[in-house]
Amino acid sequence: MRAALGASLLAGTFCGVPQARAQDAYIPNQGSDNMTIVNSRNFSDRITVSVGHEPHESAATHDARYVFVSNRGAGTISVFDTATRTELDTDGNPANGTTRIVVGLQPHGLAVTADDRYLLVTNDGSNDVSVVSIAGFQVIGTVPAVGSGPHMIAITPDGREAWTGNIGGGDVSILDVAKAIADPAHAVLCATPGGSGSACRIPSGLGTESVTFTQDGKIAYVAAGTSGTVTVIDVRTRQVVRTLSIAGQPLRVAIRPDGRRAYVSQFSGTSMAVIDTATSLIVPGEQITGVVDSLGMDFYAEGTSMFVGNFDSSMVTVIKLADTSARQFISTGSEPDSALLLPEEVRGVRIGSDRVTLTWDRQYLATAYHVYRTVGTVAESSFQCASAPDPDSSDTTYVDPDLPALGQLFAYTVAIVQGTRQGILGYTSTGVLRQEATICSP
Repeated sequence: MRAALGASLLAGTFCGVPQARAQDAYIPNQGSDNMTIVNSRNFSDRITVSVGHEPHESAATHDARYVFVSNRGAGTISVFDTATRTELDTDGNPANGTTRIVVGLQPHGLAVTADDRYLLVTNDGSNDVSVVSIAGFQVIGTVPAVGSGPHMIAITPDGREAWTGNIGGGDVSILDVAKAIADPAHAVLCATPGGSGSACRIPSGLGTESVTFTQDGKIAYVAAGTSGTVTVIDVRTRQVVRTLSIAGQPLRVAIRPDGRRAYVSQFSGTSMAVIDTATSLIVPGEQITGVVDSLGMDFYAEGTSMFVGNFDSSMVTVIKLADTSARQFISTGSEPDSALLLPEEVRGVRIGSDRVTLTWDRQYLATAYHVYRTVGTVAESSFQCASAPDPDSSDTTYVDPDLPALGQLFAYTVAIVQGTRQGILGYTSTGVLRQEATICSP
């Protein structure tokens, strides 16, 4: 994409629903039955809201409209409207208070299907997975006998399979996502042709908790805290490639947005291991030290910083990845289990030295970008489409072929495109959402 600039620059934000609050981080606090919601770029912009008993994990729809929280002690799922930072009443009847989605026993892991239509929830107390219709906020099916204590769940990048880490069984189960929705009784797949029962699951170590896929979907990293290992599995063959020994109770693995590194939280340790995803080997020289009781992690989309939940310390540590000794801290409620960041804004929108080329920082969540322009005003509803989407998401420049006349005021905003979804255009200085007068086609 070739793109240009006028009198001012404005940053757009990806978030498929126009009202959503981009940049917010959602942090469930297991020990205090509440949620910390904080602007991930401005930590003073924060609120704390009550949820169900023992909130553990959270997940967002890809369009960032909803955030879901698993209330392990209550057997329910809370649903948050990201536009208002408020929990929704899922039955629509305020007379009976806030109704939450009732799932199985001890719900924990959450994963949203690629089309944003369904939520998969692991219930490690009832050994099954609930399938929730997002449109109706209700359970439409249950995948039975998944494994012993299915804890976390992850959907493969192609959207076809969901893998669960089974904390009681020390193994991984594989679910066919389409069957989980249409025929849940037959959704569990067998990793070993002709096998049955435990033979269908992939051994991955005592205390297996989480599964994380590389961005190309070829490798799965499975963290097992009791055995102190991360098992590397070839997704296509279901075979274990190698087992990495990691001290300090490794429980979670998170892939950096550029896909080149995986970070391993070490719950009972004081450091975090780093894996080179090209080789699936630990990089000793990149170990991050001085991070206590680390658990769930997430990143800024451009990969400049990582948010880490510090369970016993009632805080989240924000680590700058270029210099991991540079850190900030966000105080939370008791026992923050994870940190979920909503999709990021386009950062670093600027004019080139030639004064006609518009550039911005690459956003790794983007598949393309849209450039919008307004002439003579920066009112919230005056932006016109200035560009068609570029299939090369690494191309972050644009030269406008139709520059306004000399002396006219004009401004640009850049929106992330992810698949068929476009981000919002950002907010005015008074907090009003900018709207497109003409929308760029996908």
